[in-house]
Amino acid sequence: RCAATGGGGGGPVIRRRGPTHPHHPMVLPIGAILIYGWILNRFLVEFLPLLALGAAVGLIDIFRRLDARSARAGWITTGAIALLALFSVVANFGISATPFWTWSKPQLASYIDTQRSLGGTEPVLQGSRLPGFAPAGTIFIRGDCAGLYISDGESPVKVNAGENWLPVEMGQKEHLCRELASEVTATS
Repeated sequence: RCAATGGGGGGPVIRRRGPTHPHHPMVLPIGAILIYGWILNRFLVEFLPLLALGAAVGLIDIFRRLDARSARAGWITTGAIALLALFSVVANFGISATPFWTWSKPQLASYIDTQRSLGGTEPVLQGSRLPGFAPAGTIFIRGDCAGLYISDGESPVKVNAGENWLPVEMGQKEHLCRELASEVTATS
């Protein structure tokens, strides 16, 4: 499916017959971004403009194809796209509702209280030393409520063990730690 033609510089040029695919050059930056995203999550945000561009082109193509169809097909397609967009927003808010290192201690305590009021929390662990890693939202009680921590769930590859644990309360007189001590699911 290739044809040899004369090139502008005097040499032959091989051109592919049939439709061209303008999105093929986009594969290289996407691949590089995904590799960096595997190394550190913050690089994944650089992938969003490429997704938005692809989505815009896709929407234009969908609505161009709908011009030849009935108005009912257009309304159904528009409704389906709107439902998918709504689901996307809800799913992203759900994913983003995990503890983050910039949160203050009162914000972390409020997060745990809200989780408990909605039907429970993630596992509550207790031990003398912080574990190296735990999934986001896992709660850890150090000793006899000497400290209450929550995991941010970030990469387990940190410089120091326990870096993914965020302090919520420190000291044995804190009320939230005492309440959670009755919910301990495992000790280390």
